[in-house]
Order: sequence, then structure tokens, then C-alpha cells
Amino acid sequence: MATYYVGLDLGQSADYTALAVVQKVPAYDPQTGKHSTELRLRHLERYPLKTPYTQIADHVHDLLSGPRLPCRSSRTGAWRSPPRN
Repeated sequence: MATYYVGLDLGQSADYTALAVVQKVPAYDPQTGKHSTELRLRHLERYPLKTPYTQIADHVHDLLSGPRLPCRSSRTGAWRSPPRN
């Protein structure tokens, strides 16, 4: 299972807020026989200026709780991938 990383830069009133979701996945190069990992950008978004932080938080929660990105939040607000089975 892949691991997701979420970056959120909360802008002030004159700065944009940006959200990025990156997925870390295993990779294999058959020509060299080497295993590695790749980072794949899965979501990138810039919010309009003066978007309320509460609206951004709700959107991030909805995005990460939805079927496109199987992540969940902890009580601390930190995001993590679901446990491996």
C-alpha cells in the first residue's frame, strides 16, 4: 500500500493558501534490477485569497476522507494513510 503526504501552506490575507498531496509508491526498474520509491503528485490546489481557514479545513477533510485519497485524520488533526491489512 502506498503512503500519502499532505502539505498545506496557510496563506495570510494577502497570500494564497496551497495544498499538495504526494503519494510515495514502490518502483522497480527492470533494466537495472533496482528497487526504489517514487513520489507522485496526486493533488495540487491553490485557494482564492481570503478563503476562511475553517472552509479550507473542511475542504481538506472532505478531500482526504473521500474515495479518491484513502487517508484519514487523527484526533490531533494529523493525516495518515489507513493501516495496512
